[in-house]
Amino acid sequence: PASLEKILGRISTLRSLLHPGFTAAPWKKPGALSALTQEKAERYFEARFSRVNDGMLILSGDLDEATVRKALQKYIGGFRTLKGGVSRKPVTYRSLSGTTTYTQEGDDKSVTVLMETEYPLTAVNYVAAPFVEEALRRSLVRALDGTGLTVTVRSGFTAQPQERFSLLVTCRPYREEACDLLAALPKIRSGIRSAVTAPLTDADVKAWQNAEQQRVAASLSNPETIVSQVLGRYAIGKDLVSKYTESIAAVDAGRVRQILEKTTGGGCVEYVIY
Repeated sequence: PASLEKILGRISTLRSLLHPGFTAAPWKKPGALSALTQEKAERYFEARFSRVNDGMLILSGDLDEATVRKALQKYIGGFRTLKGGVSRKPVTYRSLSGTTTYTQEGDDKSVTVLMETEYPLTAVNYVAAPFVEEALRRSLVRALDGTGLTVTVRSGFTAQPQERFSLLVTCRPYREEACDLLAALPKIRSGIRSAVTAPLTDADVKAWQNAEQQRVAASLSNPETIVSQVLGRYAIGKDLVSKYTESIAAVDAGRVRQILEKTTGGGCVEYVIY
C-alpha cells in the first residue's frame, strides 16, 4: 500500500493541476514556494498574532461551569470576552473544467481521479459526504469486477476561499501483474458515470444513515473531535455537527445523486501510473 506521504503528494499534484492559478493553496508542494514565502509569512504572523487579544480558550469534558470560572479567575485573572470578526479578502482563481488525463511510467502503479466542484458547505451536505462516497464506490466495484483492481473513495469539503466538494478515487492492482491500467481506464470512467443513475433504495439510505449516526456519535465521545469542531466553527463560521441527528435524517437518495451529478460533471484530473 502507498505511504501517507505518497498519497498526500499525489493529492497535492492533482490539486495543483486542477487549480493552476491558485498560488495560495494549502496543498502547495514545498518545492514550489518562492524565496519570499518565509518573509511574507513572518510579516503576516507578526501583524496578526503579535498581540494576544483575540485568543480562544476551549475546554472539553464533563466540567462544572462555576468551578471552571473560579479556576480561570484564580489562574488567569479577570478578562472580558468581546464579539469580534475577521475580514477576509476575496480570492479568485481559475479551475479547470472537463477532464484532463496525465500518464507516466512508474513503480506506484495506480489510477487516481480527482473530481471537484463548487458546492455549498451545509450541515446536511457535510454529513451526506460518506453516502456519496459509498454510492460511487459501489458503482466502481461493479464496473471493475474481474479487472483485479481495488477501489478506495475519499471525499472532502473546503470552506475557504470557496466552498467546494471533491471526490478522490484511487484504483490499484491487487497484484502488480493483474491489470492493464490504461485498458481499465474506460471502465473506471464508466463506473463514475453510472454512479449518478444507479438505483439507490430506501434500505440503502437507511443503512447508511444508521452507520453515519453511529460513526458521528462515536467520534464526538473523543474530546479532540469536539475541540476540532469548535475550532472549525470559529474558523469558518459554520456549525456542522450540533444537530447531526437531524442532518443525517435529512439526507435522501435525491441529495446523494445531486451531489454526485454536480461533482462528476465538474473539473476532473486523471493520473495514471503504469
